[in-house]
Amino acid sequence: MKMVDQLKVWIRNNKTLYDIYYVIGSLALNVLKYIVPVDDKLILFSSFSGKKYGDNPRAIYEQMLQDERFAEWKFIWAFTDISKFPDVKCSKVCVNSFSYFVVALRARCWIADVGIERGLSFKGRNVFYLHTWHGTPIKKIGQDMISGKGTFKTNVKKWKIDVLLAQGNYEKEVYSHAFGIPLEKIKITGLPRNDSLLKYSQSDLDVIRKRLHITSGKKIILYAPTFRDFGMEKDGNCVFAPPIDLKKWESKLSADYVVLFRAHQAVNKVLNVVTNSFIHNVSDYSSLNDLMAIADILISDYSGVLFDFSITGKPMLCFSYDYDKYVQERGVYFDIRKELVSVSDEDQLLDTIINTKNTKNDEKTICFREKFVSEYGAATLKSLDIIYQNINI
Repeated sequence: MKMVDQLKVWIRNNKTLYDIYYVIGSLALNVLKYIVPVDDKLILFSSFSGKKYGDNPRAIYEQMLQDERFAEWKFIWAFTDISKFPDVKCSKVCVNSFSYFVVALRARCWIADVGIERGLSFKGRNVFYLHTWHGTPIKKIGQDMISGKGTFKTNVKKWKIDVLLAQGNYEKEVYSHAFGIPLEKIKITGLPRNDSLLKYSQSDLDVIRKRLHITSGKKIILYAPTFRDFGMEKDGNCVFAPPIDLKKWESKLSADYVVLFRAHQAVNKVLNVVTNSFIHNVSDYSSLNDLMAIADILISDYSGVLFDFSITGKPMLCFSYDYDKYVQERGVYFDIRKELVSVSDEDQLLDTIINTKNTKNDEKTICFREKFVSEYGAATLKSLDIIYQNINI
């Protein structure tokens, strides 16, 4: 297994190796698809290239289980390690295995938030491909990336997506340009994973707070910085993390607040945040929606979580301490600092938190939502309608 993982790293980081893999793999699969029989009642799901059972594909899948229109359909989930997902009761297949590619060619429908193709260019003879992506971008993606990997920038033009979901016109325009997808193939439905944000009862919130051992009466700050891929070494070690002093946070905020810290595993490793009565390291907590639902305020920077959280109407702060460097290294589509309350200094951030009102009708948040998120709350059902209409043609 380690040899396979190492091979993937070599292919991903060496353009010559990738080009060989791409040409041979794509050619082989585009021949094989005329040999493999199609199953007109089979749907293949993948989330984060098989690393997760979650996000938009999970929301769609779980709604399909309750929808009579899909009662006779077969569902298969693709995972990198099937043993990690014993609670997923449908059939499963291991990503990158020969069986995986056979299933992909047999399927009538693909539903993914990153991709099915594994860096190749192929599609089954009768596949309807619904792509949900995995978050509204502030940072540049796809063909628009300043310093992205050549492999990814090459691949997006080869995607054979039939429908891509979006939350609003901003996202639609970005996807069309970044991925080379015609505007008519991008449907503004909202994101299925966000439907549940509007469905939490007070009882649900109490259960989550109790599960996380959050002191009653304390307001909750969710701190969710974006991942800075330019802060990674080739061996995967992170050399860049937010310049924060959590002891200072605790000194100034602990009387009224607790902090939920949510970060990429590489950043989490560097900061080594240890859970105590004030700060809770929830980087491995399974449901981001749970965390957004119980939070009273969100602190982020250039992350798509801002668009999702705006649905709640609660206050959001942009901690843009490295904005100029981020723009230079990664590129952004717009200046987020002009859309939200933004600070670049840690002391200023803490003072702003203290002076922020606890509300579900924050003026800045609502303006942000109205500008960027035009559809939310019924995305899953709209997605199922799109899928059903297309797979029954």
